[in-house]
Amino acid sequence: MARSRTNSPASPAEGVAATAAQRKARYYRLLYAEINARVRAERRVSQRNDLLNALSRAHLRFVAHEDLAGILADLAQTLLDLTGSELCVIGEMRPGAPAGPGRRAQDEQLHILATAVQGMPHDATYQQLTTLAWEAGLNRRTAARVFAPAASGAPGVVSFVGLPFLIEEGAAGVLALVNRPEPYDDEAIDLLQPAVSTCAHLLAAARNEQRRKQAEQELAEERASLAQ
Repeated sequence: MARSRTNSPASPAEGVAATAAQRKARYYRLLYAEINARVRAERRVSQRNDLLNALSRAHLRFVAHEDLAGILADLAQTLLDLTGSELCVIGEMRPGAPAGPGRRAQDEQLHILATAVQGMPHDATYQQLTTLAWEAGLNRRTAARVFAPAASGAPGVVSFVGLPFLIEEGAAGVLALVNRPEPYDDEAIDLLQPAVSTCAHLLAAARNEQRRKQAEQELAEERASLAQ
């Protein structure tokens, strides 16, 4: 009968080869990790540069007295492109109807100033986005920004971020995006902060310009009445 064969101990050469293979595998893992980190860093730098260029154009267009809605719409489209989101809205919170006989005062309402769309989202997704953005505006004082879709009960919403911002005392706006392929993490929110600040500055400047024009009109009317 043939005797059973037992595993013979590895030779020194085989042990050296195995150690070398492990070191080589570890080296390539570290190399790939470093390459991926560099790619992510370069992508973040590119995204920030693209966003800063878009924000500079927005300020220049506003100074040139271009339509604010068009400026914000182009900015919203830029944010979609940078984040890979499906929908973006920029709006401001406006006072609801005051209390009256037999009725309570209404909550603030979200007035949409600009919208950008990527692809063909369902109408219900847009309705959910505006509702979530409105909630973000209402909860601005509690710093409620990122909402989990499962908690919001919003069908068709994979991921959502709502960033409220202060326009001036007592007035606020909201920048909201929905359905990014991956969740809106701290890195994505950090990328959006310059856009949030720009929206706040543009809306505040637009309000000041509106008040200036109204004051000039009232002054002109007063002078005209005195001249009669």
